[in-house]
Amino acid sequence: MAGAAGATTRRSRLTPEREAELYGAVLDLLREVGYEALTMDAVASRTRSSKATLYRQ
Repeated sequence: MAGAAGATTRRSRLTPEREAELYGAVLDLLREVGYEALTMDAVASRTRSSKATLYRQ
């Protein structure tokens, strides 16, 4: 099987700065719209990333 052992992933590690940016965006949105209205689409838009990226983090 090709690529099974020792394969590297393309995913990069989340830097502390990026993690703080993501958490900050979530907290800001929670304050603005509340828990019931918070969506992953809104977080992705606010952080300039895709929803898939957020779920992987």
